[in-house]
Amino acid sequence: MEPDGRLVRRDALLVELAKITAQFRDPSSTSQERVELLARMGELRRFVLALGDEATTD
Repeated sequence: MEPDGRLVRRDALLVELAKITAQFRDPSSTSQERVELLARMGELRRFVLALGDEATTD
């Protein structure tokens, strides 16, 4: 059985969130970079949650 495409996309986005989190925690990140990373994290998080909701309501 093949995994649901939405779940695969969601998992890929979760990996992206993990990468962003690592960059955010990097001590060499500037405050401007952290602001940009937080904004990106918020966008991805909303998308991941929407995909999760979509996958569980079908």
